[in-house]
Amino acid sequence: MYFPDEISWVKGFNDRWIVREALRKHAAEYLEHLAQTDPKRLQQSCRRVKLLTDRFGHNEDPKPWFYAALFSLATVAEAKRYLAEHDFTLAAIPRLTEAAPDLLSAGRVALSTSEKIHRIRKALEGLDLEEAGP
Repeated sequence: MYFPDEISWVKGFNDRWIVREALRKHAAEYLEHLAQTDPKRLQQSCRRVKLLTDRFGHNEDPKPWFYAALFSLATVAEAKRYLAEHDFTLAAIPRLTEAAPDLLSAGRVALSTSEKIHRIRKALEGLDLEEAGP
């Protein structure tokens, strides 16, 4: 499948992947929200999706990487609106810890889930550093 740019690529994969219907819907709404309010952040978010899925999504399910990267630049208000039903994605985004501070508390998630969340968080923190530059 050919997509002319990263935004089209993200929209195309969101539309065709088998995920919870609410996640697909909320991601599409978030993409539309960014298109209307902050096209620059839309482009940056879609670039992050492509980078993380290219780097980490080949040997495992790419969807957790995809959605965490997509929402990685969301504000707390946006997270409360679009990620209220998506604990895993919310927990995987370091800057959104205050939106749901107890998501990673001991015993709340399985060890394998916790490890995946921490790997995604580390990768997103790495992107933050890369984008900040020297």
